[in-house]
Amino acid sequence: MTTRQRLLLPVRTLALVAILCASTPARADALEERSTLWHVQAAAGLDAIVFIGALTENSLQHEHYEQHVEYIRPRLNGEASAALERLTEFAELHGMLVGPNLALIFSAGPVESLDDVIASAREPDSRLRPGLETSEYWDPREWRWVRDETLPDVLAVLRGLRDAGFESYWEDIAAPTLELRVEATRKYLQRFDIIPEHERLLGRPLDPEIDLFLLYFSKPYGIRVTGQRFASHHSYPMYIQLRTATHEMFHPPFERADQSVYERLEELRADPWMQSILTGHDPAIGYNTFPELLDESATQALDQLVADRMGFDQGPGARWRTADGGMHMLAAAIYQMLREDRFGETGGRFARWFDSAIDRGLFAPAEVKRRAALIVGQDAVDRWNRE
Repeated sequence: MTTRQRLLLPVRTLALVAILCASTPARADALEERSTLWHVQAAAGLDAIVFIGALTENSLQHEHYEQHVEYIRPRLNGEASAALERLTEFAELHGMLVGPNLALIFSAGPVESLDDVIASAREPDSRLRPGLETSEYWDPREWRWVRDETLPDVLAVLRGLRDAGFESYWEDIAAPTLELRVEATRKYLQRFDIIPEHERLLGRPLDPEIDLFLLYFSKPYGIRVTGQRFASHHSYPMYIQLRTATHEMFHPPFERADQSVYERLEELRADPWMQSILTGHDPAIGYNTFPELLDESATQALDQLVADRMGFDQGPGARWRTADGGMHMLAAAIYQMLREDRFGETGGRFARWFDSAIDRGLFAPAEVKRRAALIVGQDAVDRWNRE
């Protein structure tokens, strides 16, 4: 998947649950040489980038930050206001979530301060391009499009935020809370050694370090950025932060350039039940194409295996009956397939297992529906039957 495609994809939304379950620490005997190293921090610059999404009045994000938008937006200068209007029109035209997607681009450079991200928008070739070139999202032609068509408007908005006193405003309303949550979250996450689980299920080595940015303006999203890093809202329960990290580390579950996976599942994609999920859920949530939904579903199934082994989540049935309006039936089905094959116990190379599951006919529409019902119940499956 290329940079422009990534920009045009809605970011995965974080489904919060109402009831928290007790967590248990990771097993001490799982600690090995490559044990997970957690880094947790706040970042005013990344918060400013994500806040642009609220300024464009994204329906999911704006509702959480309306009073902050009403305070900041009238203070923007004319150049920043005009640039913001252009970004808003572009987002509406392409269904893009501006703030979270820009977070991906700017995470390739320093994001600690507002001056950091302003400098990156002003000098993208020296400050952003090197990091993006080493990421899975790099494409030189589309980088030129981002650099020339998008970043000048982003730079104007960021300068407007600086002139409007955004960083001082952030220091007053966000920094004290974030400081406390960063320390508490760091202590909590250090109890869980998840990287060995990812390596065991993906069948490849990973960097042991994970970076978590706790943000003030990111609600309702959990955001994967470049490298083994992600951003999350400070208020989410700590097990949700753990869930988000576990989930995001599995993206992408397949090679992004390999289209054969999607081609081999054309029967499932075209099935009326699957189409009802793709077209009948709230499009603001994302996952509006079959490749998006398949990638997300496989990732959710894998993160549920880790949650089961380490004991930090509610059951899969409760999760998938409600998350994102109950649309993740495919995730439930893949999870059931993995359980039947005892993949969570044996481990292996997930991409290879997935190919074998297709070969064995497990992704025939009737088989997917049958297995999803074993996890979430028949009623949850049948609600999408709109033939």
